[in-house]
Amino acid sequence: MDLSKLNAIFIGESEELLGRLEQSLLAMEENPADPAHLRTIFQVMHTIKGNAGTMGLTKMAELAHHLEDAMEPIKDGKKSLNTATLDVLLENLDIFRALLQEFQSGKDAGIDIKPPLERLQKALDSEGPE
Repeated sequence: MDLSKLNAIFIGESEELLGRLEQSLLAMEENPADPAHLRTIFQVMHTIKGNAGTMGLTKMAELAHHLEDAMEPIKDGKKSLNTATLDVLLENLDIFRALLQEFQSGKDAGIDIKPPLERLQKALDSEGPE
């Protein structure tokens, strides 16, 4: 398969996945314990992680991996999801979109994924158990 076609498929699928992620995150504002939306978030993160890894997009794959890990206690019911954590998750959604745009442009925009991941961990650490 032609590399430009593969890139176009990756971009199209990533845009769809990020749209699903956004819908689920916004729905979680209304019902933070909704298992269907939690499953969607994990499925999207897992798919993005694999697709980005296959395409050699280390930052995107790493971001998805860390989000998956950070959300594990929420999925397992050990932590509850609060507004601060949702805000940081939505911020990370913007980072995913910026990374995708970086890939599309072919130019390194110098996106640092460490600060938003640290904010996510801080928000998760401040939450109490379910």
